[in-house]
Amino acid sequence: MPPPLLFLLLLLLSAVFALRYGGRDGRGLTAMLVLASIATMTTDRLDRGWDVLRPWLFSIDTALLVGIVALALRSRRFWTIWAAGFQLPCVMAHVAMALMPMGAALYYAMESVWSLPMLLVMLFGVLEDHRAGVVDTPRRERLA
Repeated sequence: MPPPLLFLLLLLLSAVFALRYGGRDGRGLTAMLVLASIATMTTDRLDRGWDVLRPWLFSIDTALLVGIVALALRSRRFWTIWAAGFQLPCVMAHVAMALMPMGAALYYAMESVWSLPMLLVMLFGVLEDHRAGVVDTPRRERLA
């Protein structure tokens, strides 16, 4: 199965699972990943090939990293930190390409390999939260 197809399949599976069983963190990360994926697909034609820095993809990946870090900072779930950790090398691949251009295959591999582990971490994190009976209750309900 080609990697982009595998990613889309895993994204769909993770999204359905997180929306069904996940709490606020799982749904939040799902929304970010789906939006970033849509943005990547729509801007893919704006960037040139993989032999130069892809500024649109760099922007999308950086915004995604900022969003995941913000989620991890307010979350009580450990798996959100892992998700941020998997997004960081993705952004750093762009920085490396800007500082020291490399071959297209290496840039593509360094940039894209981290998305599958991030989806798996989210999937297993939501699964473990669900098994442990973790329920995110809105703040208003906790105060009552």
